[in-house]
Amino acid sequence: MRGPVSETNMTLFEMAAACGFNSKSSFAKTFARRFGHPPSRVHHRRRAAGERT
Repeated sequence: MRGPVSETNMTLFEMAAACGFNSKSSFAKTFARRFGHPPSRVHHRRRAAGERT
């Protein structure tokens, strides 16, 4: 999952739905348990670097 989160232009909700989750909250909690941080941390880094508007 690390690759798609850091390399996609999808929103967190779109990623959650693509993975079969009904909400981005459930996706974020599961992601955080698995990887030790929420997916938004990766997404926010990309936005801060100017990779996504």
